[in-house]
Amino acid sequence: MDSFGRIAEILVTIVLLFVVPVIIYAGISESNRNMYITTQTRMFADKVRNQGYISSGMYEEYIGSLSEDTVYDIKLIHSVRAYDEEGNCFYIDHYNSDILQNIYEEDYHMYAGDYFMVEIREASGGLFSRLLQRLLPAGDIKQTPIRYGGIVRDETE
Repeated sequence: MDSFGRIAEILVTIVLLFVVPVIIYAGISESNRNMYITTQTRMFADKVRNQGYISSGMYEEYIGSLSEDTVYDIKLIHSVRAYDEEGNCFYIDHYNSDILQNIYEEDYHMYAGDYFMVEIREASGGLFSRLLQRLLPAGDIKQTPIRYGGIVRDETE
C-alpha cells in the first residue's frame, strides 16, 4: 500500500507542477489573442461603417492584421434597409459571397442607415480549447464567435 501511495503522490505532483501551469498559460494566451482579434475587428468594422464602403485594400489589411498561423472563419454581413408597399421596414441581408465578389471587382458600397457586422471565429479553436478537449471527454467545446457591427453612418456614391 505504501508504494501505491508514493506513485499516486508522484503523479499528482507531476500534474500540479506541469499540466496545470500549461493550461493556465494557454488560457491567458487565448484571452490575449481574443482581445487583439476583437480590437482589430472593431477597428475594421468602424472604418467600414464610418466610410460607407469596403475596398479590397481595407479587407486585405484587416486579414493581414490577424495572426498568420491561425485560420479564421470570417463572416461579413450587410443588411440593407428596405420598405414594402405598406411602408413597413425590413432588411435584406448580403453575406460573404456577395460582398467579397464585389470588393475585388470594385468597392462594395453601403448606404447610411444600413447595418454592417463582422463575425469571426477560429476555425480550429485555440490552444486552450484544444487542451480542454484532450483532457475533458465532455465532447466538442464550441468557441464563441466575436461579433461587432452597427449602423452605417456615411454613404458613398
